[in-house]
Amino acid sequence: MNSFNENSIVSPDWKRLPATAKRKLLERLKATPRLSIDESANNLSDWREWLRTYAPQTFTGSFASFHCEFWTWFWAITLKRLRGEPLSDEESVFLAVWSRGGGKSSNVEWAAIAEGALIGNGYVLYISGTQALAESHVASVRERIESERVARDYPHLSSPRIGRFGNRYGWRQDVLVTASGWAIRPIGLDVGVRGGRIGETRPTLIILDDVDDFKDSPGVVEKKLETISRSIIPAGAAGTIILGAQNLIHRNSVFNQIVTRKTGVLGRRIVSGPFPAFENLLIDRVSDDSGPRDVITAGVPTWADMDLQTCQKFLDDSGREAFLAEYQHDFSAIEEGRVIPEYDEALHVITWSQFQAVYGCRFIPQHWERDVGLDIGFTEDHLSAWTWIATSAQNSKVPGLRFRYRGMTFVAPLVDVMAEAAKREMDPDAAAGRYYDERPLIKRWRMSHEAKGARDTMRIKHGLPFIAGKSGKTDGVDQWRHYLRIDKTKPHPFLADEKLADGTYRLGLPGFFDIVADDQMFAPRDDRGLKLHREQLLAWRWRPVQLTASGLQIEQPVKAFEDTCDSTRFITAEWGPQARPLTKQERIEEAIPEHQRYEALRERSSQGAGLTPESELEYILARQRAQKKVKSSVQRFDEFGRLIS
Repeated sequence: MNSFNENSIVSPDWKRLPATAKRKLLERLKATPRLSIDESANNLSDWREWLRTYAPQTFTGSFASFHCEFWTWFWAITLKRLRGEPLSDEESVFLAVWSRGGGKSSNVEWAAIAEGALIGNGYVLYISGTQALAESHVASVRERIESERVARDYPHLSSPRIGRFGNRYGWRQDVLVTASGWAIRPIGLDVGVRGGRIGETRPTLIILDDVDDFKDSPGVVEKKLETISRSIIPAGAAGTIILGAQNLIHRNSVFNQIVTRKTGVLGRRIVSGPFPAFENLLIDRVSDDSGPRDVITAGVPTWADMDLQTCQKFLDDSGREAFLAEYQHDFSAIEEGRVIPEYDEALHVITWSQFQAVYGCRFIPQHWERDVGLDIGFTEDHLSAWTWIATSAQNSKVPGLRFRYRGMTFVAPLVDVMAEAAKREMDPDAAAGRYYDERPLIKRWRMSHEAKGARDTMRIKHGLPFIAGKSGKTDGVDQWRHYLRIDKTKPHPFLADEKLADGTYRLGLPGFFDIVADDQMFAPRDDRGLKLHREQLLAWRWRPVQLTASGLQIEQPVKAFEDTCDSTRFITAEWGPQARPLTKQERIEEAIPEHQRYEALRERSSQGAGLTPESELEYILARQRAQKKVKSSVQRFDEFGRLIS
């Protein structure tokens, strides 16, 4: 262990200390595990030893593999900072995706303390979902740095900065500033950043701890992500460390979006986890004198010191769904209540490039039928949502598929503003190669039945002939689910699929797709990525059925954050646009043998096997005979169709 000297003190107040105070401080520092910033100081004492020494009441048991992963990382970058070495972007962001009860907050709080103790200075932003929660974490930090052992060995950390006139201005509820200049500030995402700097000092460590709440709506999550990406992260500088700790809670949570790259925030990072509380967990429904309850009957804790009694109590108090989400990062139980459970972004979302690879264009072909749905809303909680759906024609490569190919959302808009914006979207689009106006091609225009004034404005002033759509709470749901189902006897047309031994395909063919911009497949940002359309469909839930005096309530979807679902239902409630049928000539061509069709001739020519004049004449005569043979059958079919219609 190297000894400290005056050159190893990094506190900005060192030179102002009296000689006696300097001597006493040096004597105390010599006894600590901290090394000097001298080049020869290549190792701090082992992090386990340091934590056992200064946090014996917190770290009383074993360390899980993920704890070791975290502290090995943090100790390594702390050494780099002590030596003045730069940190790469990849190593400066660490996301601890651990379960509830896995010690997330305790570990990151002590990481903040370690920065103040070992480096001496710095500025920590401690970010939580609410200001009260962030302040409670900082209060824990204050309590720990005032402990006897920390106060003895790191007096520069455990004493508040004293103002010019003796006031303790560094020890407040909203900020702690120690004698050495190290500071920690709590910030809640519910109040935002009220000036992230202290003077000209930028944060050296940003901690994101408990930023998610299970009650967060998609709108709240969006605001939190915006605050983190536009206010919190930019407050840092080159070399600022970002440490996040959170269990995933639900599929749309801030952390789940970051970890699964649904957002571009913190794209370069180290991810620890997700680590569930138990491997091979088994929960059984048992009955005792008080009735049935869920009981953990098997499972191997991922941390040996996981408090099993606390886990069971949470299961008893909060239920199976909450337990699986909070402790196991498992949302399957919660999502049992989805209105459209068949929707899977991995299967039902494609890019325009994938569409082009099959159909040869980056727009909906002109002869395909299409409908428009509009749900009117004029508040932030009730958006206005537009949806366009088209169906591939019978003469296309893969016919009969439904495509939700455009969506638009507006917050508290004027009807005129929406109408003009929607018309611009349907104007010819040279960039995509679409040189026709879509408006005359829309077969049906459906919108909210209660918005008569808006419908009249759309129709009379803007020439958009909307009529009221079906207004039942579940109208269109069954049809939508029908289209989303997977036909395992056919391959997925846009993804590499594998034929299995039983003749079915691993993925299969869905009947409904969302088409999005190429750069928004995994991280949708706006309407080009159908961001709200996708988020709302995943979040759409059935309202819990309640027992009333007249019996059980009718099962209905929750009336919240479902605007794009409603605009889509206006289309699917009438089964949506149909696949445009083949023309008579196309049906005749389809009815003749494959080797006598024009496609066979084109393929043969492309392979360099052209026809001689004699064989060409023979081919033409054979085609004519085949056409004549099937033409009468097609004619009779048409006459029968007209008769029964």
